[in-house]
Amino acid sequence: MAEYLDALRDEDCYVTHDLTGDKFNVDHVVIGPHGIFTVETKTISKPLKGSAKVLYDHGGGGFSPERDPIAQSQHQAAWLRRLLRDGTGKTFQVKPVVVYPGWYVVQTSKDLKSGVWVLEPKILGGRVKREALSLFKEDVRLVHHHLKLHMRAVA
Repeated sequence: MAEYLDALRDEDCYVTHDLTGDKFNVDHVVIGPHGIFTVETKTISKPLKGSAKVLYDHGGGGFSPERDPIAQSQHQAAWLRRLLRDGTGKTFQVKPVVVYPGWYVVQTSKDLKSGVWVLEPKILGGRVKREALSLFKEDVRLVHHHLKLHMRAVA
């Protein structure tokens, strides 16, 4: 997953891995001119038989996750919005994303209604780049700097 995200660095994006929250972590954060994205990675073994397909309408295709990844990613994005607002005095939109490495993800109406992208890692970069430009370079740097300060304070 980190390899896919690190490729976004060529697109004027910053990528942060393992951002520590209060008793949880955000796997990855992407900050760039197209916005701020929290990325929750769900690594699940593929079935021995059948297709490796995630139909994300009722918790997944053929498996039941321990926690609802949609709710988890929404919580992470809301936490990051509050952290940035409290630390910078500015309100930023944060897009929650769930990725399933190695799986084919079928988009559903639940994905669209929840506001959470549920994707394969290889298409995440393209989706990010297709978003409208929403952050000035100064804000991209401000958010990245604030996350670095947060990570140092937690460490």
